[in-house]
Amino acid sequence: MALLLLLQRTGADVSDVSETIKRKLTTIFYADVVGFSRLMERDEEATLQTLRRYRETLTAFVERHHGRVVNTAGDSLLAEFASVVEAVNCAIEVQRELGSRNADIDAAERMEFRIGVNLGDVMIEGDDLYGEGVNVAARLQGLAEPGGICISGTVYDQVHNKLSLGFDFIGEQTVKNIAEPVPVYRLHLDGSGRAHAQPHEHAPRHRQHGGYHAQAPRTPSSAEITWARRVYLLFLISVAAGFLALVTGIAFNRDGGDQAGKIDGDITFAQDTVFRGKIDGDVMTTQGVKVSIHGKVDGDIVIEPGAVVTVRGKVDGDVVNRGGAFRIVGNLEGSERYEPAPGAPADQAEVEAQMREMMAEMDDGATWRQIIPGILLFITVASGLAGVILAYIHRGDGAAWTDSHYTFQIRTFWIGLVGLIVGAVLSIIFVGVIVLVLLPLWLLVRCGRGLNRLATQQPQPHPQSWAFG
Repeated sequence: MALLLLLQRTGADVSDVSETIKRKLTTIFYADVVGFSRLMERDEEATLQTLRRYRETLTAFVERHHGRVVNTAGDSLLAEFASVVEAVNCAIEVQRELGSRNADIDAAERMEFRIGVNLGDVMIEGDDLYGEGVNVAARLQGLAEPGGICISGTVYDQVHNKLSLGFDFIGEQTVKNIAEPVPVYRLHLDGSGRAHAQPHEHAPRHRQHGGYHAQAPRTPSSAEITWARRVYLLFLISVAAGFLALVTGIAFNRDGGDQAGKIDGDITFAQDTVFRGKIDGDVMTTQGVKVSIHGKVDGDIVIEPGAVVTVRGKVDGDVVNRGGAFRIVGNLEGSERYEPAPGAPADQAEVEAQMREMMAEMDDGATWRQIIPGILLFITVASGLAGVILAYIHRGDGAAWTDSHYTFQIRTFWIGLVGLIVGAVLSIIFVGVIVLVLLPLWLLVRCGRGLNRLATQQPQPHPQSWAFG
């Protein structure tokens, strides 16, 4: 107002000023040093150095939480955030970080900050912010304890169901240059205090503070809770289908007894076998057996009638086929020839026809062994994608505490996807196997805890958590 009167006296056009000033609703973060004059009196240089270091820390936390430092006049810092939750999280992390730094410093020499956070309407001129929204944040700072945080009722309405914190309602405070009392909450960084004080305690009438219309959070409808439950169930279906796909894939691809290691010499396989490792001699089979070799064979392979040999690796010798079937996924350094066994058809074309028939039977069996795990994998992917899409669609449409579940579900999907990729990439070593084994257990526990909180109509206390929530 004083600015406008001054411009009027000097003949400036007030309409030009009003056009340059815009307004918006934003979250104001105001921090100020406790007893700065006293600290300067003790040691000016050391105090300024400490202030510079602590201000850099505050700026780093503000930027990490997607905020913007507006002003750093004197010993204070003014910042704004698009997100109320990010602003409060920033304040919490700042106080915890500075508290840990001050722990080993004498009380008389500590530099402690008070922080106030308000959601309100502000005026914008250039990069600066003005108005009642800023003034309320500054007054809230003055009500906080050293190393503490005070928030307005408008901020409390947005965060009390989204953050696992303790809140103490300290009443409607009359503050300087603010016409109406401001409902104020003090945060407890250790989680004590009243975690869910009722919003109507501070807003019996629909009043505005800093331009924001404070109302009690809406209770979610049964339909909103049902959709959140469906997302959890889709994720659980995804976990179950993925686990079954893994189990059936292993079971269907077992050809008999498994062996592993190294064989120094010749070997004859007389039963269906899967061998993993290296064979330094020749490989022989009895009639009708199925042998799968994953590794290297330094000698020859002799296949008797009706036998099937699959090699995934390298064969340095020759393959002598006496009426069986041979398939290699890798390198064959020697030659492959047909030597029909006594009593077997001498005509090579007839032998090849029998081999093709046997290979076709193998392929039919392999097809069925792949179909069932494939169907289960499709269910895994489809249910997981459907769940995260539903979470994205419904987040923001319901009450605050159901939104915390949708945020939790979205994070569950992406963490699970990253874990699956990491486990698959590292599956060639033991670490990847551990990741793939633990991932379904993590998902089951995480979704189970989410369903339990949803059933009791509780918010997710840590929707951004990487652990079990």
